[in-house]
Amino acid sequence: MGARYLFALDLIAPSAPPKKDSQRDVDLVRAANLALRRQHADIEDHFLFLVYGACDEETVAHSVRAYGFPNCEVRFVGEDEDLTPTADDSIALSGEYGEEIGYALEQWVDKAHPGALPLGSILAPDHSALAAYREIEWWWIGCEGTDSERPWPFDPDQLGALLPATHTSRAGTWLEILALGLALEDADLEEQPYDRFMVVAKVAALCEWLHGFEAASGNSYNHFEPEEAVARLAMSPLFIGYEAGKVLPDSERSLPEEAETDEEALRSAVLAVTAQARSGVLSALGVFGGDGLLFWTLHASIWPRYDCRLSEAMENVLGLSSVDYGEIAAPWQFVYDGWHESAEGDY
Repeated sequence: MGARYLFALDLIAPSAPPKKDSQRDVDLVRAANLALRRQHADIEDHFLFLVYGACDEETVAHSVRAYGFPNCEVRFVGEDEDLTPTADDSIALSGEYGEEIGYALEQWVDKAHPGALPLGSILAPDHSALAAYREIEWWWIGCEGTDSERPWPFDPDQLGALLPATHTSRAGTWLEILALGLALEDADLEEQPYDRFMVVAKVAALCEWLHGFEAASGNSYNHFEPEEAVARLAMSPLFIGYEAGKVLPDSERSLPEEAETDEEALRSAVLAVTAQARSGVLSALGVFGGDGLLFWTLHASIWPRYDCRLSEAMENVLGLSSVDYGEIAAPWQFVYDGWHESAEGDY
């Protein structure tokens, strides 16, 4: 797909890099080899190594880079005084460990990768091919759309304005996620006008669905604007009228020509089309690997957790370790059912 993975890993100075031939050392060698092979295939994954408490930064940085990861950045946080030897020769960390790692990671994501979506795991279609990545317990994982030359039937730059503010900068990433889920690599949209129009309808449905999650989660309201979607995605009035005519009652049907001038009819028709297209969007979002992982991406996009390892962050939310079920009941039901009454917009 036209997207790359982003990985962040924390290392503690006394074991940075890991001891040669240790399991972690072997895992990093294999992951670096995979990253280089993907780079050869024009897929540029990016890596951030966050080293805590190093006293000889130059030597440690050289050792970490020696693994050969492409697009690799090494950042140093904390001081060596923050590391306290214990009776069993392990290392006790200061209480600020997670905060300092998290701050450096947040800076990296915000400045270098603003289009990144947080992930709970490697996307499902890549599980087997990227097994070497999955062997490592990363601090954080994300994916990011690259400048794809995919011939979308609309201007991709227009999509950001249709998405909720949470995802405005992630428009390109969502397009690549949808393309992967819809298997657009194998589609010839130029030769199949109906399929082309349906892809546009699914993009509009994705926008509406993401607005719906914002409302269900309580972060915002459902601000999806059907008329704006028609304009920005160059939706075909003929297609809208045809598809809406299949599902709207006779009293609400309008000819395409009338819909262009009748705002109320147009809104009803577009919402009927996006409602019909929603099942296809939800099926495509199966690339996340399940409702829990999809929910995590949506929740962490609004309320990112950089100050603890991914496994702990997910347990805090999905395992209800640090949140009350009442806080996530509506958005969880939204993802599980595909929609929820709390997501309704003021159409």
